Amino acid sequence: MRPNQGYQWPLDLAQVGSLRVISRTSAMRYKGTGKRLLGIAQELNVDAIVEGSVRRSGQRVRVTAQLVQASTDQHLWAATYDRDLGDVLRLQSEVAQAIADVTGSHYWQFASWCR
Repeated sequence: MRPNQGYQWPLDLAQVGSLRVISRTSAMRYKGTGKRLLGIAQELNVDAIVEGSVRRSGQRVRVTAQLVQASTDQHLWAATYDRDLGDVLRLQSEVAQAIADVTGSHYWQFASWCR
């Protein structure tokens, strides 16, 4: 499993009506550039950025995700999830729900479809 395979948070969060989600293609151009978070956020015209990583070991997966307020560079939320590989879809839903909860958004539309 590649790190981005099966984890489509931008697509999930785009289902939340009160969130404006930038495409993965637009965001990925900043990968490895060393550009500061505030500069990236200003160019993308966003208030916060979700960062994270996915690691696989055998039939286990660890996802680390964080939501960072760009203007202050402060973490609004961060979590690490360890799950069986068979729970990937539920994990994807959990992460998106957690981000929606932190932002005060309503995520029920996607969450009810995914379960």
